[in-house]
Amino acid sequence: MYNQITFEHSLFFINEQYVFDFQQLAEKMNPLLKIPIDDTSYYNMKDMWISAFNFWVLLHREEEDIIESFDKILYYSSNHIMFNALKNDYYINYFRSHPDTTLEHIYILSILLTKQINNWYVKILKIANQRPLIKRNQQCHYYLMHLQSKELLQPFMKDQAILVKILIQHLNSSNEFELLVKKCCDEASFFYQDFINNKSHQTL
Repeated sequence: MYNQITFEHSLFFINEQYVFDFQQLAEKMNPLLKIPIDDTSYYNMKDMWISAFNFWVLLHREEEDIIESFDKILYYSSNHIMFNALKNDYYINYFRSHPDTTLEHIYILSILLTKQINNWYVKILKIANQRPLIKRNQQCHYYLMHLQSKELLQPFMKDQAILVKILIQHLNSSNEFELLVKKCCDEASFFYQDFINNKSHQTL
């Protein structure tokens, strides 16, 4: 699925090299890092990979000045909220600013964040009795919805507004997301250390 990622799927202003680099890393590390998916996932499999790609772009070093696409922010407001939460997170900022952070380490963390944030989305949407929203999201081409007709786009935008409200509520009322990010960062560091030492042959 990672081979199907294109420039159009990015929610950031980037050049094609980012897509190529991510696909090369995925080819090399896919046997070690799997993205599990089932009927309860927030995204379908292709969109899970695209989510990982967008996290991977976001996690690049601060000096690279990665900027969100202004045109797409309007359509993907929940992603904008999530990106801001990550950019304001202590552990993510430490990770992004660390001089020894490599593209492989960024890739590992992007996969872990994709898996855990997907699970968290499902959890908080179920708490809010929004199971139908999860189902609708699985069935659409999420990262290409900005190209769809007005008829298809309007219900998608309504779902985005619902998710944004739920996200803001949870981000402001608990530290669950902060703990989730810290766990991902810790696990990514341990896995990366195993990776560079050629000791790890297991999947996460």
